[in-house]
Amino acid sequence: MVKAHSVMNSDLTRHFSRRRFLAALSALGGIALSPGCAEQKKPLSIAISSWPGFKPLLLARQQEWLDPRLVRLTELPSSSSCIYALTSGTVDGVALSLDEVFWLRALNVPLRIVWVVDVSEGGDMLLAKPGIKSLHELRGQRIALDRDTNAAFILAKALHRVGLTVKDVNVVSTTIGDVFGAWGRHEVDAAVCFGPVSDQLLQVGARRLFDSREIPTTLYRVLAVRSALLESPEFGGAIRHVLGAHLRALDAMQSSINGGQGISAASSDPSLRGVKLLGLKENRSLLTGDSPSLLAHALPVFDFLVESGLVPYLTMPADLICADFLPRVP
Repeated sequence: MVKAHSVMNSDLTRHFSRRRFLAALSALGGIALSPGCAEQKKPLSIAISSWPGFKPLLLARQQEWLDPRLVRLTELPSSSSCIYALTSGTVDGVALSLDEVFWLRALNVPLRIVWVVDVSEGGDMLLAKPGIKSLHELRGQRIALDRDTNAAFILAKALHRVGLTVKDVNVVSTTIGDVFGAWGRHEVDAAVCFGPVSDQLLQVGARRLFDSREIPTTLYRVLAVRSALLESPEFGGAIRHVLGAHLRALDAMQSSINGGQGISAASSDPSLRGVKLLGLKENRSLLTGDSPSLLAHALPVFDFLVESGLVPYLTMPADLICADFLPRVP
């Protein structure tokens, strides 16, 4: 049984466990947020969640294109698990959404983006029971959120479209793995989710009220690494290695697609529908130059987080991006 929490009379930041969790870590006085030793001789450790766009990294590990002496890839059930692994010093890098990176930087976690993995083009969505036909009708309804993902940002953006806030709904704290069960037990009226859970809900009659196509070039997932490691030749080679293995996996996925329609929607994996995987060309466009275009895409995300009270600072980090490790163009 999942528990609903009314947010009718409280501030947004009090109702997402990640904010409380990260605040607790921050209160440790920097111990959990310590950047660690950049010169320690060990593999570069990277944590990824169950988001479908991270599958090329899993393929690279499966095919043994990742040298375990250089890189250790750890698959965790949620982005919150990845955040904890990073802040506790268990891993050196994480694959997260842009808004999650901003949350970490707000807590003075020294983290920089070295690669843009994908952009969501419908993969993230807000679904409702068939009787709810519009976003306006979500007022007072129970909305399931995987509190360990960027669902808070997605819900806030959707409600903002119709002049509502999370104070106008009842948030049901759950995990992505429990959303389908809560839906079947009639414990929730709507849910923020992604594939394959979204596919399961659509098959039982869920109505799509909002998805990431309505906020284009906003929901990027990125690979971010501790800043201290970027200055280490040892770890720099490992970062280049993981990016090369990732590109090799993308090429393999591309070659397996019939008709040459591209990596994103045409993949035979249904969970990748609505996810555009990004290669070297896109990354060079997003991360390089005097004014990297990712910053232009990130600014509206950052501004919305500030206006919504989801991050406590007012200036976007100037050192958000490091493009030094992009593979060279042949």
